[in-house]
Amino acid sequence: MKLTIHIALFITLSIAGCNGSKNAIAMITPEALNGTWTLDEIPGAKSGLAELYPDKKPSITFDAANLKINGYTGCNNFNGPFKIDGAMIDLSSPLAMTRMMCPGDGESTFVKTLQNANGWTVRDNTLRLMTGDMVVMKLSKLVQ
Repeated sequence: MKLTIHIALFITLSIAGCNGSKNAIAMITPEALNGTWTLDEIPGAKSGLAELYPDKKPSITFDAANLKINGYTGCNNFNGPFKIDGAMIDLSSPLAMTRMMCPGDGESTFVKTLQNANGWTVRDNTLRLMTGDMVVMKLSKLVQ
C-alpha cells in the first residue's frame, strides 16, 4: 500500500515538475527588452547592412517600465511608445523623428521592418523581432 502511494506521489510530482518547467521556458518578461540593441540583421532586406548603413548601424533603446523606445535609424533619431503583451509587441505607433535627408533605403527599411514586427524573443543577448513566426530583425544587446 505504501509503495502504491509513493509511486502515485512520484508520478504526480513528476507531471507537475514538467508543467512548471514548460511555463518557465515560455515566460517572457518585458524587462528583458530593457537597454540598447544594435541592428545585426534584417533577413529579406534587398541590400546588406554595410550598404544600407555605411556610417553607423541603427539602434533602439527600450524602456519597458514606461513603454517608450528611442533610437537611431542610421540617419535620424526617433522616439515613441510601444505596447507589449507577453510575446506580442506593437511598435506601429507613429514615431517622432528628426528630419535629416537620408540617402538610400536604409532608414525606410529599418522603420518599416520595425513597425511591422508583432512578436519578440530574447535569447543569448539577441533580440529577435518577428512578423508572425518569421524573424524580420535581429539585434544585439549593447553591453555597458
